[in-house]
Amino acid sequence: MEFALVAPVLLLIAAGAIDGARLITRGMQANAAAQAGADYVQRHGWNEAGVRSAVTAANGVTTTLDPAPRQFLGCVVGGAVVETTAVTCAGGRGSGKYILISARANFAPLMPWPGFVVPQSLRGQAMVRTP
Repeated sequence: MEFALVAPVLLLIAAGAIDGARLITRGMQANAAAQAGADYVQRHGWNEAGVRSAVTAANGVTTTLDPAPRQFLGCVVGGAVVETTAVTCAGGRGSGKYILISARANFAPLMPWPGFVVPQSLRGQAMVRTP
């Protein structure tokens, strides 16, 4: 009798833990896919088709580039890369060429969670400086 009263609560907690773990894992997979694209750029140079292939083949999970990877000039300001059109940055240093890679992985929870906002997709980003 007591188990019949407690079992639904325990099952709900277990389902929430499973969905939470799946959500975290999918976010890590999106980040890993974006990093795979950045690794490709480091090894082979800029090639959008190659980056796209590296991202989609990264971890066996359906991951897409969203938006498409892009090249831009940037300067490091306060530890962050800021996009610029100038050839030189403050302090006289030259701006660098950077590539920003954004990956998206879709997520569907095992069960609906009323009152909780569950994202439909998770994003990962990686940025790499090219020579």
